[in-house]
Amino acid sequence: NERGTIIAVNRAWNRFSEKVDYPTPDHGIGMNYIEASLTGVVSDAAAPRVVQGIADILAGTADEFRTDYASGDRHFQMTATWFCHEGVRHVVVAHEDVTELTSARQDVRSIAGRLLSLQEDERQRIAADLHDSTAQHIVAAGLGLMHVSAVAGESARVEEAIGSVRASLDEAHREIRTLSYLLYPPNLRTNGLAASLRQFV
Repeated sequence: NERGTIIAVNRAWNRFSEKVDYPTPDHGIGMNYIEASLTGVVSDAAAPRVVQGIADILAGTADEFRTDYASGDRHFQMTATWFCHEGVRHVVVAHEDVTELTSARQDVRSIAGRLLSLQEDERQRIAADLHDSTAQHIVAAGLGLMHVSAVAGESARVEEAIGSVRASLDEAHREIRTLSYLLYPPNLRTNGLAASLRQFV
């Protein structure tokens, strides 16, 4: 009610209070909810938030309060909102067991972390392959063109054709070096992102 006294509970609350070892046989009816929150309805860490949230709703400075908390090995979400009865402000409080949801969220975060790690490893492998293999083949092709140029002699048409191929190879080499660096800067793990960006720029 408007003083924070528990005036009614439902069967779901009875089951909840048994889960969290609520200490009264009538499941709290007649007790002050704010005082009860400080003596075991919610975890010690959440109690000050709950007390302030309920007080704000009763005072009319807030319309709703919501928080998550743990009790033992279970996780709960508490929601409080108000309604008006015979001109008096009352509060409805609900506690929902969200243990499975919390566990699922933790699993999703863990999977996302592993996926990011796998993506990073794959980028590192591709960057290394481009730098160590493909780029070296382009360098070798450029050296081969130098040999072709020496064998072909001083023909202007041959030099023009070789020059065009050499320019394409040089551009491909620059692009591969840039791409391999952007995929995974070689010193990212040791120097960090900021230093790697400065070095690249």
